[in-house]
Amino acid sequence: MTGAHSQRKGANGEREVVSIYRIVGFDARRNFGSGSQGGGDITGSIPDVPEVKRVKSLPAKLREWIGQAREGAEGSGKPWCVWHRQDGDTWCVTIDAGHYIELLEDRETLRQYATAEGVK
Repeated sequence: MTGAHSQRKGANGEREVVSIYRIVGFDARRNFGSGSQGGGDITGSIPDVPEVKRVKSLPAKLREWIGQAREGAEGSGKPWCVWHRQDGDTWCVTIDAGHYIELLEDRETLRQYATAEGVK
């Protein structure tokens, strides 16, 4: 895959994830400076710091991506996550197991965050 094709595919993936956040009521947008300035690939009034990876097949790089997400979330006070999707498949989100357990224990967490941020 050429560099331009890869970048275009990545940008399209980021736009898809922004749309998902917006559908559920969050003010999300692409973070164009994430590579040079840090932070996640998506920014705005969202409850986490995401890395977005749209790939042909899920490689062994998932651990590397988790590292990028952890680094991007460092100091933000928000949990990290990695959105990833193979071609022709649905989006998946990888998060820390502790964060997942918290979400299971308190299913209202995201709704409360959205209400506090004034999101419908």
